[in-house]
Amino acid sequence: MAAQRKQQVILLLLVILLAAEVVSCQLKAGCPGKCGSLSIPYPFGTRQGCYLDESFLITCQDNSTSSIPLLGKSNVSVVDISLQDGKMRIATSVAYDCYNETGFLVSHKYPWFDLPHFSDSSTRNWV
Repeated sequence: MAAQRKQQVILLLLVILLAAEVVSCQLKAGCPGKCGSLSIPYPFGTRQGCYLDESFLITCQDNSTSSIPLLGKSNVSVVDISLQDGKMRIATSVAYDCYNETGFLVSHKYPWFDLPHFSDSSTRNWV
């Protein structure tokens, strides 16, 4: 019985150590962990020394009612970052083409943003 209890204590300590390691990887010491409602895990960060490199910078734009997390120095707002899934969700304008009755293009919008270190998903883009 004592040997089983000792194994349980060791297992519990291992679980605690692993949990502490996961948390330490997700937030760098002394760095803000949130911008508005967005949790910002490392390698992302809001100030120098808190992110891996410039492509992981989150600019926290404050307005009178809330803070808006933006990717780098762009106007692309970040909705969610999941290190577990390896995914970041952003919000941007919807692309569209509008044609008149004769098939002539009368207006269009093609949002463009450059994310050289990130790839987009062909299956997860939706409105």
